[in-house]
Amino acid sequence: MLYTEIIKTGKYKDEVHLKEYIEKIDKKAHRMKQLTELLYEYTLVTGTTEMVLEEPEYYEVLFYDLFSETCSYLRQKGFTIEFSMEWVDKKLRICTDYIWRIMDNISSQSIGKRLPYFDVLKLFAIFLVLWGHCIQYFLSSQYSDEPVYRYIYSFHMPLFMMISGYFSASSMRLHFTELITKKSRQLLLPCVSWAIIFTIIATTITNRPFINALTSSLIYGFWFLKSCFICYIIAYCGYNCKLRKPIWIVITLFISQLIPNYQVSLMFPAFLIGLELKNSAKFTRMLHHFYVIPVLLFIVLLCFWDETFWQKPNLQEALTNRDIYSITEFSYKLLYRIVIGIAGSLTFIILFQKTFGQNIKSKLFQICSSWGQYTLGIYILQFFILERFLARYLNFDNLNFFLFNFIVSPLISIIVLIVCVYIIKLIYKSRIGAFLLFGKSLKQ
Repeated sequence: MLYTEIIKTGKYKDEVHLKEYIEKIDKKAHRMKQLTELLYEYTLVTGTTEMVLEEPEYYEVLFYDLFSETCSYLRQKGFTIEFSMEWVDKKLRICTDYIWRIMDNISSQSIGKRLPYFDVLKLFAIFLVLWGHCIQYFLSSQYSDEPVYRYIYSFHMPLFMMISGYFSASSMRLHFTELITKKSRQLLLPCVSWAIIFTIIATTITNRPFINALTSSLIYGFWFLKSCFICYIIAYCGYNCKLRKPIWIVITLFISQLIPNYQVSLMFPAFLIGLELKNSAKFTRMLHHFYVIPVLLFIVLLCFWDETFWQKPNLQEALTNRDIYSITEFSYKLLYRIVIGIAGSLTFIILFQKTFGQNIKSKLFQICSSWGQYTLGIYILQFFILERFLARYLNFDNLNFFLFNFIVSPLISIIVLIVCVYIIKLIYKSRIGAFLLFGKSLKQ
């Protein structure tokens, strides 16, 4: 606790002392982990409760995902892993919880650290959100006609969702009530808290009824966080339903297409791809060898991307009237947006992995990596700063295309991003504030 307090209060002399304290904390954490493991083993040996074995299942069903996840972790850290197994056509009874514990220990001992380039990728994705919103809010003309805006919106939110899917792997092993509790805190609580804050401010300035304004904010505000929550629930149910992977993937994809709100139909396929990137060594290896395919696909599809893809036909009306043309048009546009979103997301994941996948020591990279952990807060705060404040006072209709799209908008985006980070850091100083506004655990 001494070293953590020194770091929290900033009472260290320089970066050398900071690294020294972190190493000491790391050693003590490993000692505590060893002690807890020994205590756990002791309870197994001396306990009177018998281990409950599950129903017999084939070896491949039991162990493939376990092994592939560990291999994927190691491969991401630079190890060369070749996984080959001759599966015996026999069934085995095991206790899944204990096996998962063993594999988690192997993973944590082998890796145990975040992937910095993924945090940099998250920062890049939120920068694209800010860039796109600058174009959207600071032009009185039709912003969807702007090519830069259209290109950004072809993939940037699916990229966010794919990253969310990648980091969802550990949550898939939680108890369902634990998952609901955790994700409600992380994703839904900030929506409610900021909706209340915004409603109080809005109704103070205007005469709009409080309940109406609050209801509108709760339903329509921060759609991505609600979409992410729904994706977690659908993926969890599929992941833990005891069906073979191809079957539950097809079922969950079908279910996601029936949800009309929060763009779940567009986002869930990207979420599943991210989950597979984490869990499936076979899929990761295939992407590593054939990375040129999503890159070329994204480039080709981007040539056909235009504003008409925002103009979706009314599917409900088309189904009611049995309008085959509208149904076909809707299906085509939906499939196109799903494919271009996934292809664009994989393109930038590959690009960042190959560019920043090694251990980079630059100060800028470290700053970007640390700021990439604040993306949820940046996503929330930028709405108020850009749309509710700056958009009221700034207009760039008179600027030429190049100056606005490639200089002014990115510059404003960077400034807003920096402001958001420092506001978040201030809020993080209060556990209650971090909990209510950004869904952070009170135990941290």
